[in-house]
Amino acid sequence: PDLGFEGASLDADFQPALGELVAGRTHTVRWSDRLDDAESRAFVKDYRAAHQWKAPIPEVAGNAYFGVEFLLAAAEKAGSNDPQAVNRAIGASA
Repeated sequence: PDLGFEGASLDADFQPALGELVAGRTHTVRWSDRLDDAESRAFVKDYRAAHQWKAPIPEVAGNAYFGVEFLLAAAEKAGSNDPQAVNRAIGASA
C-alpha cells in the first residue's frame, strides 16, 4: 500500500481511473535531482552540464536516461546492436 506509481499511470489521462489508488502515495523516478544516491548525483551533474540547466530536472529526462541505459545494457549483453538480438537479451533478463 505504501508503494507509489510512476510513468504513464500518473498521466492526466489516467487520473480519473487511478485517482483513488495514487492519492497520497510517493512517486519517484530512477534518477532525480531530489535523490541523493551516487547514480542520481552523476545524472544530475551530467544533465546540468550538457544542457546548462538550472531549473528542476524534468521527470521525462530521468526516464529517458534510464531507457537509454537499459537498451545499452541489453545490447552489451547481446554482444550486438541487432534488434532481434537485443530483444532476446531483454527477454532473457525478465
